[in-house]
Amino acid sequence: MFVERDREMTKGWFRCIGVVILFIVLLSGAASAADLVVLFQGQAKDQFVMEEILAQYEAEYGAEVDLIFTGTSWNALYERFLILSLSGVPIDVVKLDKDWKVNGDEELLLDLRKLAAEYEVELDFNAYYPQTLEFFSLGDAVYGLPIGVFPVVLYYNEQLFAYNAVVPPATDWESERWDWDEFVAAAVKLTADLNGDGRTDQWGLGYWAWQSGASMWGKGWLGPNLELNFLEPESIAGMKRALELMLDYGAQANQAIIHGLGAGWDGFGSDRLGMNSVGAYLIPQYAANVIFDWNIGVHPKGTNPRTTSMSVDAVGIGATTQNPAQALHLLQYLAYNTDSATAVFAGLEFVPPLKELGPVWSNHQSFVYPSLHVSTILQAVNYVELDHRYLHPKAAELVAVEFPRELIEAGRLPLELALEEYARQLRRVLDRE
Repeated sequence: MFVERDREMTKGWFRCIGVVILFIVLLSGAASAADLVVLFQGQAKDQFVMEEILAQYEAEYGAEVDLIFTGTSWNALYERFLILSLSGVPIDVVKLDKDWKVNGDEELLLDLRKLAAEYEVELDFNAYYPQTLEFFSLGDAVYGLPIGVFPVVLYYNEQLFAYNAVVPPATDWESERWDWDEFVAAAVKLTADLNGDGRTDQWGLGYWAWQSGASMWGKGWLGPNLELNFLEPESIAGMKRALELMLDYGAQANQAIIHGLGAGWDGFGSDRLGMNSVGAYLIPQYAANVIFDWNIGVHPKGTNPRTTSMSVDAVGIGATTQNPAQALHLLQYLAYNTDSATAVFAGLEFVPPLKELGPVWSNHQSFVYPSLHVSTILQAVNYVELDHRYLHPKAAELVAVEFPRELIEAGRLPLELALEEYARQLRRVLDRE
């Protein structure tokens, strides 16, 4: 109730702000005369590439497209989208991420499946890795077409592994090698007190979600219908086993340690971590700035098949568009055109969601980074375990329920008590009308 009320109050304030903005824009005569308006987010290089893509589209199809770029903040993009939409400003194409149900509202977007049928346009949803579309679907409606996938993989410091005579991680997600015992042994051996002051300052592992133990040995975290699988005995036992790496062996840097080392501290990039589990979006950054040899492997194996997670970027069509047919055409150009600059746009730090672009991306990556285990990144997309909170209509409320990870990692809160309280709060959200 309170979350919904707060969202409605926020919408009310944004409507007021939007009306003022719209009045100022109209009064100044600065309203866009472009055929299409694109609202986008990203780094400076993303803005440059997007400008190139839209210039190419304008040249090919004679359309005028305005780009509104909000910088790197997703919150800034969603706030701008909400304000402009509620004030009636046409937004034709907008960038989305997997959190759009948390930050946005499906009422601000058009159902692409319905729109394609209305204008007799064929959108091949089967061309995508299926799990990438699930983030942007509600029932039969689809509100976004994926343009990039960020699978989470295991980065490892090749120099530290070689120096300590540790066998590096497996690179095949189906490999029987690199089980939990091998993983723990490697992390422990790579953990060290470098200056002899009695305190660890090099860890075998940085960020890794020990909650993954529920999937490695148990029934997972949440089921497709929000079943609370993390309460199952085998899932709890799996998480306890995964926590041993931090609490018993001291081989994983917990969140308190990482936060204490300062904002923006990159333990892997600064040669203080043997391994780090994080998204493939860091590849260009590490390739440009890291001075030691590094590579990518798979997560450790329990008794169940390996899993990983991912983030997905997509493009959708705003409900305020005044030219839905042309907006749909531009959306197709951005999401499907394998011969244009779009292929380059999806070329470096993330995997293209179109299955047919996988080999193109792999060849390109192998050329840019000859020693990188590119196939490990591409293969990871098939081993994603979806977080079903983000797929639920109540995503905003479910994600807002906090899980006390840091208290558990500090040994101040027993895991079972934390899970029971977390489950109680999730049930309150799910049972609320």
